[in-house]
This record gives sequence, C-alpha cells and structure tokens, in this order.
Amino acid sequence: GSLPFSADEAAVRGHFQACGPIASCELLRTQHGKSRGIAFVTFKEQRCAAAALELHGSDFDGRPLRVGPGIGGGPREPKGGGKGEGKGKGKGKGKAKAARGGDAEDGERAPPEDKGVGKGKGKESREFEIFVGGLPYALSEEQIRKDFGEFGEIGRFNIPVDDDRQHKGIAFINYLTAEGMDKALQFNDQEYGGVWIRVQRAGADKGEGKGKAKSA
Repeated sequence: GSLPFSADEAAVRGHFQACGPIASCELLRTQHGKSRGIAFVTFKEQRCAAAALELHGSDFDGRPLRVGPGIGGGPREPKGGGKGEGKGKGKGKGKAKAARGGDAEDGERAPPEDKGVGKGKGKESREFEIFVGGLPYALSEEQIRKDFGEFGEIGRFNIPVDDDRQHKGIAFINYLTAEGMDKALQFNDQEYGGVWIRVQRAGADKGEGKGKAKSA
C-alpha cells in the first residue's frame, strides 16, 4: 500500500491501466482535500481486478504499494455521512484497493470503563481484551460484534460513541479465551469493511514513550 500523498487519481490510474479497463478510481481525501494515501480502483472485469492484486508490493514512486481486494461497504464514510449499514465480509466485484492504512483512532489504547455502546458480563477477567482501531463508521455495533464473534466467545464488548451516539471507529473486545484473542489479533493490518484496521491487545501502548530519549 502506502500511496504517496502527492499521487493523484491520474497517477493511480496510470499504475493500474495495464491490468485492464478501469471503471472508476477514487482517491480518499481528508476534509481539507489532502490525500489519505488510499485509493479504490474499480475494474470493468473481475479478471482485471485479479491482475491488479498481482501488483501488491510493486514500486510506486519509490514506495512498495499495498494492494488488496475491496471488501464490504467500500470507503470509510465520515461521521454523519452515508446511509445504511455495510457488511464487513464478502467478495468485492472487480475492485482493488491501494491503501496506506486506517485512520488515527483518537489516541485511545487503554480500555475505557463503561462508556459507549457495550455489552458484557459483570466482573470478568480482561486478560484477553483487544483494541480495534480504524473501523468503518458505516458498520453497526451489531455487525462488528457478529464478525469478531466468529473468532471466539466474547464477554465485554465496548464501542465508544460521541454525543450523537455515533461510534468513533474503535472498539474494545474482551474474549473469554486466549484462542479467541489470538485469532482476532491475526486480523491486524487486514482489510475489513473496505478499510485497513488495527488490532492489538488492549493497553499495548500503555507506558510506551516513557524514559525514552528524543532524537533530533
């Protein structure tokens, strides 16, 4: 992945044009119009998308490009944007994605107490709790819980929300077994609902940065 922020739609099209006819090319941008280093390229034929996947790791202006299939609801919608709920799993039709990675997740890593939309059981061990960041806003809490429940039995499940009850794109999920947690951790830096998500043990970043010297 890792599209250079300077790359525009024309440059992305040029990189993939040898794979076959392109139906559309969408470069995701911030609210200020700057590139996020993520593009969705839709081809007119499935075989062309398959050829595009072969470009994973290819050089793009000196960067190794990350290419994966477009899965689920497409680009991550901004808060308040888009309608309906997408599904996080499935097969994209003729779509490939060149991505830099998920968005920042408010800097939250340590699990909150009981804020947000959550379901769980009384006092349970949180030894096998994970943090998930970069979740697409279009996916509902129920869909996310269902998808991650496939890895193992879930106890406490918490998705922080804002004042409008819209989730912030992050979740804290407590598995009841180490096996369930380990399976979920394997989903780190994978595509889910059209975006690349981050999955790690809850609190993994806690304490990092202390006692470290800063290099110039």
